[in-house]
Amino acid sequence: MKSEWTLLVEALEAEKKLLQAHIDECVKFWDYLGAHHHAQALALLNRKLRIVHTLKDPHHNQKTWAKETLERLQQQLDQHDSEADLPGLYQRFYDRQLQELDALHQIPLPPWQDSQQLDMLIDEVVTGKLPAFKLHFQPKDALYLRFSRPSSQQLLINFPSPAAKTDALLIPGEGRSLLAAVGFIENTHKDQLEMPLNLSTYHHALPIKERLALVIYDAFRQERPDKNTYVELEHG
Repeated sequence: MKSEWTLLVEALEAEKKLLQAHIDECVKFWDYLGAHHHAQALALLNRKLRIVHTLKDPHHNQKTWAKETLERLQQQLDQHDSEADLPGLYQRFYDRQLQELDALHQIPLPPWQDSQQLDMLIDEVVTGKLPAFKLHFQPKDALYLRFSRPSSQQLLINFPSPAAKTDALLIPGEGRSLLAAVGFIENTHKDQLEMPLNLSTYHHALPIKERLALVIYDAFRQERPDKNTYVELEHG
């Protein structure tokens, strides 16, 4: 059975191929404006892929850059006369880059945990086994999402209002629009942003996690949320 991470990578890669096909089709028919729009979407998709890969391997981007550099250097070596001085320079760069890539591969990967723990915690709140919990993304309580069940038919996800903590929660303009589109509304009485969810339609945590992914990676621009992420349980 494929993990959620693998399924996500496969879906993003499939979308990437589709976008590239749209770009090629637009260029073929001289639709450069259409190609530009698809290229912008492709750039955003590539950013998401980099983030997803770095969740498992923090050095993924460095390894990718090193591999691409080795390919370019190999092309230069293949194009030049072996007796000239220039290939010797390329060869030294190639050997140095290969050593750096080998060193990166020697670094142990951090322990990997999928999102099943989050599934279990959400289920415990939904079933009333756990009153609430906070999912922290930054130290010193600067950024967190709190999950609670204020009534038998409602799950509430909230975090402190950006207006109240502008230094801690820096959200770009498009991020604020995204929060509203996902379902967050401002509660001025409690000075927080809230996303109420109707539990009568709740079956599993996946739709909730899909919304959270948009909040974490697109609205808050958290490249490596797992570095400082920790869970705070509320038992009473």
